[in-house]
Amino acid sequence: PEVDESRCSQCGNCRSVCGAGLKVESAVKPCAYAAWHQVPQIRAEGTSGSVFTALAATVIREGGDVAGAAFSPDYRSVCHTVVDSDKGLAALRGSKYVQSSTEACFRDVLDALRLGRDVFFSGTPCQVHALQRLARGCSSRLTTCDLVCHGVPSPGVFRSYLSELEEKKASRITRYEFRDKRLGWNFPRVTVTYADGSVHRRIPWVDRFLNGFYAGVLLRPSCYLCPFACPERVGDLTLGDCWRVAASHPRYDDNKGTSLVLVSSARGASLLKRAQALGSLFVGEYALDLACQRNTNLRSSAPQPPNRNVFFDRYLRTRRFDQASATYVRPWFLIRKRVEQAVKQLLWLFLRQHQ
Repeated sequence: PEVDESRCSQCGNCRSVCGAGLKVESAVKPCAYAAWHQVPQIRAEGTSGSVFTALAATVIREGGDVAGAAFSPDYRSVCHTVVDSDKGLAALRGSKYVQSSTEACFRDVLDALRLGRDVFFSGTPCQVHALQRLARGCSSRLTTCDLVCHGVPSPGVFRSYLSELEEKKASRITRYEFRDKRLGWNFPRVTVTYADGSVHRRIPWVDRFLNGFYAGVLLRPSCYLCPFACPERVGDLTLGDCWRVAASHPRYDDNKGTSLVLVSSARGASLLKRAQALGSLFVGEYALDLACQRNTNLRSSAPQPPNRNVFFDRYLRTRRFDQASATYVRPWFLIRKRVEQAVKQLLWLFLRQHQ
């Protein structure tokens, strides 16, 4: 983040809410759980265990509002929006590995809080922190949920990527999924649906955009110095994937999606308990040490790769994602990832049949 000094009035408001340079300190160690939604269809629609839907639906049932990230109709951008019905929750499900716009949403959340409405906000830790600062004085009805965040890629790069997919296919994109669970939570696919009816699926590492995201090439510079990448959380709750849970708790992994839930406050514990009381959630005990061990971004920020600047230099010169992504995509690596995924899938099926 940078300040335009020519327009600055020296009010200090931006610095008072910005998380850049913050040191997160908390004496409270969160409690960790493995969880999932108990309605199979809803669980299938979420990226991991659809715990967000259970929490959000509880707030809506109690008359509150829910704020989360949704794709624009053309899938070119991601914006935070406020909904107050179960129907509206569908757009907020699923991971969107793109930086979202929060400007209008923050105003709507603050208006709702000032009117005395309960609000459940889900976003990246820096977004949660900013909203908490903005809502000082009217936050008694605000419950926040941050994410185990790897970082946020450039929205401009994502738009270029989609435009080039449409250009190559000569058809408009009508649906985009970063992690389609058709083959199970352990074997996600990037799924792109086009207006001509065709559907393209590929494993995440083979997709050029997700390849760059996982490798850390596409992230904002501030993400490499994220103060929120630690066990101490700013949200009342934290959601993520319960990675490698089968290694210690095989009963928690049926390949349908398992969420990691961290509870950092009495407010967060209360919402989780209310959702569980409605019968929509399975919640199992889990260890915080395991969660941190298996989720890198609960320990540290994503490191900045040496080819990050090379990528953006080429992208800014050409404005072509396909040309810029050639700086980090290696054919041998893509072949290796395809083989690894195939072996993993066969091994998984073998172990499931011989338990």
